[in-house]
Amino acid sequence: SFRPTGEAVLEILDTVQIVQMEQNGQTIRLLPENLRSQIERILTLLGMSPAIYTQLKGGNGVENTRV
Repeated sequence: SFRPTGEAVLEILDTVQIVQMEQNGQTIRLLPENLRSQIERILTLLGMSPAIYTQLKGGNGVENTRV
């Protein structure tokens, strides 16, 4: 839709599942490759970064946006 409602956007973002793993003692969170471009586009249009999904609170993890 060219003019999605806030509810429609929230429904799409609600389904995002993050891949989380431990590597060398650090937690890595990734956006799934099959959804990455769609989610990044939506977040960019909202003025947000994918880091809201991939970066741990407090910045203790490693950000990576590819699986």
